[in-house]
Amino acid sequence: MKRNILFLAATVLIIIVLVAVGRKVYKDTEKAVVRQFNQQQMLMASQAAQGIEDYFNGVKEELLLLSKMTTIQYLEPQSYFEEMDRVRRSFMPS
Repeated sequence: MKRNILFLAATVLIIIVLVAVGRKVYKDTEKAVVRQFNQQQMLMASQAAQGIEDYFNGVKEELLLLSKMTTIQYLEPQSYFEEMDRVRRSFMPS
């Protein structure tokens, strides 16, 4: 009888230890997954921000280039359209 109680106590202790270890491993894994997910999201947000910044820098450069054209500075209608058409063609792939 005493042996059965000892066996039962050892079994319960082993189950408790296994549950505790399993819970710890689960929590550690969950934290690692959340950390990795956050890093991926930060990387994606950073890349998106860089893409947006690059786009607007390109727009800024184009506007600066256009602002230096005398046809735009003096709003000469006919030469303005000719110049804009020339600029548009320069951006089109060959």
